[in-house]
Amino acid sequence: FVENMVRATLISNAGLLLEYREVKLLVDAIYHTTDPFSPPASRVVAMLAGEPPFDGVDTLLFTHGHPDHFSPERLMQYLRYRTVRQVVLPVMEPQHWEILQPFLEERRIQWTLLTARMQTADFQIPGGTVIRPYFTRHIDKPHLSNGDVLLQLVSPGANELAEDY
Repeated sequence: FVENMVRATLISNAGLLLEYREVKLLVDAIYHTTDPFSPPASRVVAMLAGEPPFDGVDTLLFTHGHPDHFSPERLMQYLRYRTVRQVVLPVMEPQHWEILQPFLEERRIQWTLLTARMQTADFQIPGGTVIRPYFTRHIDKPHLSNGDVLLQLVSPGANELAEDY
C-alpha cells in the first residue's frame, strides 16, 4: 500500500486493523459475544496465530467496555499468544481490572487506561502517532455513563485522521 495512506481492515462490528507506516493497531477487535457481531472463528484463529495481515500488531486499542468491543478474557487469551508494545484499555468492572492489571504487568506490557479525565489529552503510541480521545455519550443509549470515544490519530508529517468508533 502507499506509504502515506491508512489501510483499514474490518474485523467485525466496530473492530478494525489500522496500518500506517509500518505501525499496526487493532481497534475494538478482541472480544466475544454470542450474537452476529462476533468476529468469524477463522479471523480469531488468524489473529491469535499472527497470520498476515495480523502479524506485527503494535498496539491494541479499546474505545469502551461493551462486550461487542472488548473482552478481558479474550484479551488475555490474545496476549498469551501474541506480543504487543502497548494496550489502551477502556474503563471496566473492578473484578476484571483486578485480574487484568497483574497479567499485563507480569508480561511487562505498557498499558493506558482511557478515562474521562483524559479528554483531549494526547498520548503516543509506537511509530510516533499520537492519539487524542474525545469522550461522548453512546449514540443509542445516552443514559449510559460509559459512552463512546472519538479518537483522533495524528501522525508526524501527515494530515490528521479521525475515526469514530
